Amino acid sequence: MRYDNPLADVPTHEVIQTRIKDGTPFFGRKPLCLSCRHSQVVRGTTINETIIVCGMGIFKGPVPFPITECSEHLALNALSLSEMGDIAHVLTLDRKGQWGFLSPQQYVNQKQKP
Repeated sequence: MRYDNPLADVPTHEVIQTRIKDGTPFFGRKPLCLSCRHSQVVRGTTINETIIVCGMGIFKGPVPFPITECSEHLALNALSLSEMGDIAHVLTLDRKGQWGFLSPQQYVNQKQKP
């Protein structure tokens, strides 16, 4: 026995084409500058008394509007390359075949020994 599908003639989807330029802004979101190392934030006693000064990017001064995207953004908790090098441990291998990790200070002390 064969059953016919009553929904066979109904289209399963319609194609809707929409063009979006530069995305949709997020209203009510905190400015990106508040979490950036390059910014200086000064707040007053009310919510409208906030001045954000940028030390990088195109502004290099007061930021005229809340920023949601920035190519120069550097998170407050992110380390620079030199800071990572300062805390990195070095993997060493001596002539006897022993290996291990040295702190940056131990590595400098070992290099200074003749």
